Amino acid sequence: MLERNEVRRLLKSRGWSYRRAGAYLGISYPHICLVLQGKRESKRLLRAIAALPDSPEPYRECGFATTPYRRTAASEVAQ
Repeated sequence: MLERNEVRRLLKSRGWSYRRAGAYLGISYPHICLVLQGKRESKRLLRAIAALPDSPEPYRECGFATTPYRRTAASEVAQ
């Protein structure tokens, strides 16, 4: 049987965030959070999360891009 903490580690080690995993699985982000926090029980969801492949995009712990977003001036866009 899968443990919540083990599934949570698998999710992060494979590069998935809760939101992206929810979108991929067709499940809401709050539902994933509740199950992984132990406030709701779903063995089926734990198995589905454990079966996720490696994410095509790596998970960023901080949530920010590695290079900051730079706004371009309207004059630069027109060129």
